[in-house]
Amino acid sequence: MRSTTLRRWWLAPVAATALLLGLTNPATGRPSGDVLRSPLTGKVKVELAAGAATTSGHHGGVTVVADYLNNPRGLDLRHGTLYVAEAGRGGDTCIGDTPEEQTCVGLTSSITRVRPGHQRRVVTGLLSAAGPDGTFAVGVDDVSVAHRGGGLFMIATAAGCPDQIPPGLPAEVLRQNGKLLKSPAKRVVADITAFECANDPDGQGPESDPYSVYAASNRHQVVADAAGDSILTVRDGRVSLLAVIPSSPNGSDQVPTSVTRGPDGAWYVGTLAEGAGNGGAKVWRIVPGHDPEVYVDGLTAVVDIAFGPDGSLYASEFTTDAATFSPVGAVVRVRPNGHRTVLGTDVLHYPGGVVVDRHGKVYVSNWSILPANGSPAFPAGARGQVVRLGR
Repeated sequence: MRSTTLRRWWLAPVAATALLLGLTNPATGRPSGDVLRSPLTGKVKVELAAGAATTSGHHGGVTVVADYLNNPRGLDLRHGTLYVAEAGRGGDTCIGDTPEEQTCVGLTSSITRVRPGHQRRVVTGLLSAAGPDGTFAVGVDDVSVAHRGGGLFMIATAAGCPDQIPPGLPAEVLRQNGKLLKSPAKRVVADITAFECANDPDGQGPESDPYSVYAASNRHQVVADAAGDSILTVRDGRVSLLAVIPSSPNGSDQVPTSVTRGPDGAWYVGTLAEGAGNGGAKVWRIVPGHDPEVYVDGLTAVVDIAFGPDGSLYASEFTTDAATFSPVGAVVRVRPNGHRTVLGTDVLHYPGGVVVDRHGKVYVSNWSILPANGSPAFPAGARGQVVRLGR
């Protein structure tokens, strides 16, 4: 079983132009909950309690550490420096007949480096696809600094297999399509989508959206292909299959959105699992040569995971209610003894990446589906940011 609504508008390839504005209930096809669409204009309006949008500075136990970001997604942290993958704001090449149907493609995705008191885009000109207003972009959706060697690796979304790619896309977009890239020259390390198109590991037909990367070293990386339901190993540029993530009990895809290495050396994978409903998302533990095993279940719409210094797992939930696509998100902390704590429900809205520093401070991409200038459809002051939970 393939994509449902949430996956189409946020994770599916560029060819599925509904990925941008499909804030609808998959059961009814109509807007629901806190997300409202005008029947006349098709524009999305998100209603939140007054004061819910985060702005600069300290607010209610949250600190903005990076601001005015374009659809901020995956995060990495090395030696006190934070790296942010910005999925961009699309571009000038638009596909679709009406503004409500259009996906606009360009090279506005980037990597931002954040140091205390300073942020700067250190890699630019990366592929991006978004709505005409720059919302709900996909592009370079994750970044990882190699634990050995220090190389900066980025994973780019896919427009599909060669026979699925819409005509007229810029040449540089096609060069980056579905690739694992390394900066500063945006060199292609491996073609992740080509592996999916040639091998179809889950046997459900080729469908690729590389979404997360973990760089163990400059020679060894692990990638989660969200649409392909596969976890792939890249060694010296050669791609091989590490695992296929099993389907949910109801037959829907788990949709692996994040991969990291745990304190025990095993690989851990978080899943969106929007087709399984609230509580249907999981974190899987993978040991090479063995089938994936469920490590944590009962989560909702997980888009990133990270481990803290005490071995606690942190899971970023894009929404806390997959049935209504509520903008309210959260980070769930699962201690090694299994005790759970829910963080950030009063300040996180459609969050993305999560990372934890050596002191246990939690950093999260907030409003991960908005460009730097926000959108009239969303609350005033809402825009792409990275926040630190707590003081």
